[in-house]
Amino acid sequence: MKMIRLLPFILCLFSPVAWAQATDENNRPGPYEIIDSTSKTIIDVLHDRSIDRFEKNSRILSAVNDLFNYEVMAKLSMGTRWLQMSPPQRTEYLALFTERVKRMYLGTLYNFTDQDIRVGPASQRGNECVAVPTMLVNNGIRTEVTYKFHRSKPDQDAWRVYDIKIEGISMVQAYHADFSSYMGTGCATGLIEKLREH
Repeated sequence: MKMIRLLPFILCLFSPVAWAQATDENNRPGPYEIIDSTSKTIIDVLHDRSIDRFEKNSRILSAVNDLFNYEVMAKLSMGTRWLQMSPPQRTEYLALFTERVKRMYLGTLYNFTDQDIRVGPASQRGNECVAVPTMLVNNGIRTEVTYKFHRSKPDQDAWRVYDIKIEGISMVQAYHADFSSYMGTGCATGLIEKLREH
C-alpha cells in the first residue's frame, strides 16, 4: 500500500498536454516562471567575474534551495528499497543524496562557460506534474535540461522539482540504476558506505 504514495510521481512521466505558463489563481508563480526567474539569477551569478567560484556556488545553491524536493527525489532513487531502510538510514541517505545532487547540478552548470539558459514552454504531465524544458547554450552547443515539477506537501500550492532530465536522461532513474548495482539484493548499508566515500 505504501508504494501507492509514489505512483503520482511515476505517472508524471506520461501524457504531456498543454499547460499555462502564468501564475495561478492566487498569483503564485507557476513552474515556468520559477525556472525562468531562477535561470536568470544563475546566469547573472555565473557571469559575475567579481566573485570567486566558492561564492558562486553559495549563491546558486541559495537560489535553488527551495526549488528541489530532495526527499521525493531520494525516495524515487531508492524505489521499494526505501521502505526497507531504517529511520536512521533514511536520514543519512537523504543527507548524502542531497549533497550528491547539489554537486551534480553545479557540475552541469560549470561544464559550460559564458553560457545562456533558454526556457521553453511548460507542459503538464498527469494531473499534478509539469515539465519545463530549458536549453543550456554555449558557443553553439546546446544541452537540453528538463525540470519536472509536482505540487509538494503539505503545501499543495508549492511547486517543487522532483526530477531533472539532462539530454533525455532522468537523473532519478540513473541514480536508481547506479545505486541498485551497488546494493544488489542486499541492504542499503553498502550503498550508504559508498556514498560516504564520495
